Amino acid sequence: MAVRVVAGELQPGIKVVALSGRLDMESAEADFPLVREVLQESATGIVVHLGAVEFVSSSGFRMLLALHQEARAAGKVLILTRPRPSVYKIFKVAALDTKLPFCEEHEVGPIDEHCQLSVLSS
Repeated sequence: MAVRVVAGELQPGIKVVALSGRLDMESAEADFPLVREVLQESATGIVVHLGAVEFVSSSGFRMLLALHQEARAAGKVLILTRPRPSVYKIFKVAALDTKLPFCEEHEVGPIDEHCQLSVLSS
């Protein structure tokens, strides 16, 4: 899997990380340190763009859950965006769509002083 840190920020303090390919044991082990570093360097959190991810295994789920827990422990946010319908279905089957925050980038509003994500309503 390739990890790409997108230049710039979605909003101040929020960095964007784009994942692609298969998020399986091999890629999760290789990429976890890179994504973790971006999270640690961010002021308020990261957005993980999943649009190019083709498959997520249990190892990929563990990586994302660990990053989410680390973000919360540090008072930051981790937001997942734009998974393919087939990939999102895997999250739903595993009941992780209720444990991890999914959002479209255009729906991400300000992060308040408690690092709570505001979702813009249309």
